[in-house]
Amino acid sequence: MMNYEIFKEVVKEKFMDYMPEKFKGMELVAEPVEKVNVTLDGIILREEGRNISPTIYINDMYKKYQDC
Repeated sequence: MMNYEIFKEVVKEKFMDYMPEKFKGMELVAEPVEKVNVTLDGIILREEGRNISPTIYINDMYKKYQDC
């Protein structure tokens, strides 16, 4: 079983392989995101010229991975 840091890197490396073609040109960034009373690890998809970006939090993904 992977530890959390390795899991985070694997998700970051493989994420775009599962995205539709129209998203392939977007920049993928993994960084901590401050929320109320907690810091979560987010994968952020950035598109040039856009001010808003979707963020996918991987903390819960890792918990589900551990349950498998």
